Formats: sequence, structure tokens, C-alpha cells
Amino acid sequence: MADLRQLNIQYVPKEDRVLLRIRFDDNEVSLWLTRRYCKLLLSVLETLTNGNAQQQAADGPKEKTIKAFQREAATSNADFATPYQESTNTHPLGDKPVVAHQIEYNRINDQQIRLTFGAETGEKINLHLNQALLHTLNKLLLMGVEKADWEISDNIQPLPAPHTIQSEPLH
Repeated sequence: MADLRQLNIQYVPKEDRVLLRIRFDDNEVSLWLTRRYCKLLLSVLETLTNGNAQQQAADGPKEKTIKAFQREAATSNADFATPYQESTNTHPLGDKPVVAHQIEYNRINDQQIRLTFGAETGEKINLHLNQALLHTLNKLLLMGVEKADWEISDNIQPLPAPHTIQSEPLH
């Protein structure tokens, strides 16, 4: 598996979508994230970083304060200032972004989560993330959603239990 080198999230007004770019050692993947997908991804990240709905309901003020401190500590070493470095290497999903439509996640061990983005083309992009990277991805996504002015970041709900999320076609 290639090492994750850089994540970039930006809102693209012309598309009214968020663009997620993931640069690995030897390739780059670009995914369009719709408003609905961002809302689901934020719920997944909330669950992975702060626990599912039942766990959060049981948290008291002390636990919530500790989790807020952990969130700040996890992102304190992240570099949000360095511009994204375009990869000149391969783009396995093509040169243009593809729409993400599925999210899967599972715990690999105590320190690692596998977060899988399913593209509309059928390909899957697996990210192995520690808690610091989960919090960083969450912060980047929140910043992108805020720029989109979609009004979804104020009411993010954790998921009840781990599962696969896939958008269904609307007719």
C-alpha cells in the first residue's frame, strides 16, 4: 500500500461540490463529494473520532471536554498552510475527478481505521488512518463544507453502528 502524503479539500462553486484530492507516494486520486456525501462522511468521522450515538449519549461533561482536547491535540501538528502539491505520477481513476458514492469503514487495530471511498466507477480507495489523520480529515472537510455554505456542519450526528453507506439512485 502506498503511503498517504497529502490531503486537500476545496469547495468548487462551479460544480457546487467539494473536491477531495488524495496524494500518495506514487499516485493521486480526485473525488467529487456531493452535499449529501459530505454530510454522511462527517457523520462517519464523528462516529470514528467521538464514538457512536449510544456512546456519545452516555458521555458526561468530563468526557466531552476530554474529547475536545483530544481533537485539538490531534490536529495541532497538522500542516494546513502548505499548498497542495500536484502529483505528476499516475492518476488511477483518471485525470478528472470521479463522484464518490459509497463509504465503508472498519477498525484495523486499536490505532488504525480503514476508510474506504467507493467511486461511481466501481473503484474503491482505501485510506488507513490513525486518530490524528481522522481528526485532520474531519477538520479539512468541515472547512470545505463551511466555504460551500451548505449549513450541515452545525448538526452532525454520529451513526448508530458501523455499516456501509451507499447512495441509491433517485428516479
